[in-house]
Amino acid sequence: MSRTKPYVFVSSQRLGDVVFTTPCFVKLREIMPEAVFDVVAHSTVARQALQNNPYIRQTFLASDFDLVAHRDEYDAILPMINNSYVREYLAPLDDVDMIEPKPDEIHWIDYFWGYLQRHFPALMAHSVDHYELYPGIEDDAYAKKTLQKLPEDALIIAMHMGTNRSQRYGKHILKRLFNWKLDCADSKCWPFDNFQALMRRIQKAYPNAYFVLTGSPSEAYLIRYIKDQSRVINLIGKTSVLQLAAVLSRSDILITGDTGPLHVACAMKTPLIGLYGRVPP
Repeated sequence: MSRTKPYVFVSSQRLGDVVFTTPCFVKLREIMPEAVFDVVAHSTVARQALQNNPYIRQTFLASDFDLVAHRDEYDAILPMINNSYVREYLAPLDDVDMIEPKPDEIHWIDYFWGYLQRHFPALMAHSVDHYELYPGIEDDAYAKKTLQKLPEDALIIAMHMGTNRSQRYGKHILKRLFNWKLDCADSKCWPFDNFQALMRRIQKAYPNAYFVLTGSPSEAYLIRYIKDQSRVINLIGKTSVLQLAAVLSRSDILITGDTGPLHVACAMKTPLIGLYGRVPP
């Protein structure tokens, strides 16, 4: 039994932001071995990223969980980010110590870690470690089945063509705003046509190369940019976060822009190449 009521954390909707926080739960458990932690997530992918996490008791979707009704069950409510989703969700509660907005010069993990140190001073003696995700047996089985038809000597190159904007808005908004290539001054997205050219060059240098394309359901249209799909496994919109993690753990490398799967690859210790557009990473 816990000596206190559980703590509940309220997360971002973005995958990468949630992955950044995973080392913090490890350290919280170290300083409070009997504490219980729940998380309210603001998207399905955010919730999926925390599934099977041994340091978290339960995860809830914000759209399905009335925190006001459950307030008395928790010792404290700790927001993991200060954005419009979290502020609106927590607005009915008047006893929340809201995390300050993140300064541009601070990394997300340092941002949340500093907030936690303020609430739990014992964390001052600790430092955060590597990101952690926990694919289950079924996730590993999915990855194994998906890749089992490839030759034993295959060089498995995962590619994620999209970014947060392409995932969020899909093809219709991209066509109107970014002329299909996100060719704008503030875009983080590598032009989609470049991926086909890159694949050709890789195949010429590495004849045993095969490509696994990943992405969200709203990015399914990106496959049209790949004209030659003879050595492509198309997983765009077909994986959960932990299935993706399991696939990346079996891949030799991930080539991606600045988006959630980049951080998933980091958590799985998969080598990666980050491709960025016209803005700093």
